[in-house]
Amino acid sequence: KWMGTYYYFDPSTNLLLDHQDYVKSQWGYYYMVGSNGALVTGPVRWQGSLYYFDPSSYLLKTSGWAEHNHYVYYVNSGDQKLVTGTQTIGGVRYTFDSNGALYSFTRRTIEWFLNREGKLTYSMLGSRNGTDGTADFSGAMTQALWSAGASAPVASAQRWGGYNTISIRPWLIQNGYSNVFNGTSSTASSYSPQYGDIVIWDDATGGDGHILIIADGSGSGATALSVCYYTEGEEGTAVQELNYNYYYNYAESPSFHVYRPNNWLRA
Repeated sequence: KWMGTYYYFDPSTNLLLDHQDYVKSQWGYYYMVGSNGALVTGPVRWQGSLYYFDPSSYLLKTSGWAEHNHYVYYVNSGDQKLVTGTQTIGGVRYTFDSNGALYSFTRRTIEWFLNREGKLTYSMLGSRNGTDGTADFSGAMTQALWSAGASAPVASAQRWGGYNTISIRPWLIQNGYSNVFNGTSSTASSYSPQYGDIVIWDDATGGDGHILIIADGSGSGATALSVCYYTEGEEGTAVQELNYNYYYNYAESPSFHVYRPNNWLRA
């Protein structure tokens, strides 16, 4: 291990491996090594097939669902490979792209923000939803969810570029979310972020409120995506992805409300 990353050195030459390979370690476990000699995690293509290596253990995942770097994957227990195309899992049909990533409502919501990184400037005075190159917290979230397949916002919300952080809450319920946690700074440690959660900070509207989506990871390692004022309005930097716990503390630990998808795998 060096600087937080594991590397593989050839037992015969002591040299750092300089090509991708699936190697056996000195303690008997097999790991995937990348072309730079570092162990690889997440989805990996190897000898024409896709596999998934756990980011915590670095070991091959042999079955079940996994979430990595904004996307969800499924490992077939039969051949231990990531599935692609349309698959029936537990009696439900799912569709995966050629890289094994699930097409889902949460994915489309997250991609709305990812596709606008470096392109939006924070403002409450413009369109609020990104159509003119500016957006604010809740206007952006309204547009992201609507674009992902949520029901159309009411006319008054559309007229003002989206809901605010109060009025968006019943709309979230209508579109497949449940309010699973309401907290303050004193109870914040009891909330463990999960992929797809939408979190609303504070109970005020306007610039005092905020709304984010947990876009990657869970627990203390989770990151949140949002349109925000973190860079104090610097042009083109409104979309930010930050560690959730760090950002919550940075924002001085406001009251918060968590809305979780009833089905985090919904199409």
